[in-house]
Amino acid sequence: MKKRKQTRRRRDAAQRRGKLGISTVIVVLIAVFLLRGHTMDQRNAAYVEELAQLQNKIDAEEARTQDIADLEAYMQTDEYAEQVAKDKLGLVYEDEIIFKPEEN
Repeated sequence: MKKRKQTRRRRDAAQRRGKLGISTVIVVLIAVFLLRGHTMDQRNAAYVEELAQLQNKIDAEEARTQDIADLEAYMQTDEYAEQVAKDKLGLVYEDEIIFKPEEN
């Protein structure tokens, strides 16, 4: 009878240690997964922010490209050639009257 009690106590103690070990492993795994999840959320937020910044840069560069294309098209017009001839070369049409603002 004494041996049975000792055997049962040993077996119960071994089962408790086993349950405690398994519980510890589960708690550690949960903690690791939660920590990794939090780290992944932080990385994801940083990537989303970086993506937004890059998209803003892309939009700005596309607008700049469009401005350059518009300027290039304007530079191909006669109006631009006339403006350059007037401003830089001082050329005017024969019947054109030029008014200069009075200086005080």
